[in-house]
Amino acid sequence: MVFHVSMLKRYQGDEDYIIKWDSIVLDKDLQYEEEPIAILDHDVRKLRTKENKSVKVQ
Repeated sequence: MVFHVSMLKRYQGDEDYIIKWDSIVLDKDLQYEEEPIAILDHDVRKLRTKENKSVKVQ
């Protein structure tokens, strides 16, 4: 995926984002699989000939 720097947004701190380490199960390669909790928002931006879909997932 390629994107332009102007698409970046400043991070807004959130207390709910703190990870509880007891709830994460790591495999032998020290990797884990993230599971989405909920879809918070979705948007479709129309360009001249394309539609860009974006989804915000918690």
